[in-house]
Amino acid sequence: MLISWATKVAEAPNTDMEFWKSLFPVVLAHKIGHVAATVSMSKLAVSFTHIIKSGEPAFSVLVSRFILGDSMYSRLW
Repeated sequence: MLISWATKVAEAPNTDMEFWKSLFPVVLAHKIGHVAATVSMSKLAVSFTHIIKSGEPAFSVLVSRFILGDSMYSRLW
């Protein structure tokens, strides 16, 4: 994207410090997940790692519900 912004192919987004503060927890969670997946691949069987990774969507729903207070059902109705 930096090349696209520099060559004016795409317009750079306008961001402020509040945007970066709100994005930081997402970045941190992604980083922890990536490191954990990489370490687990080196320490455990690959099949077990894939089983754990397949549970990520359910974990995301639980985190959204109990930590963020967001309900996936409210979006359906």
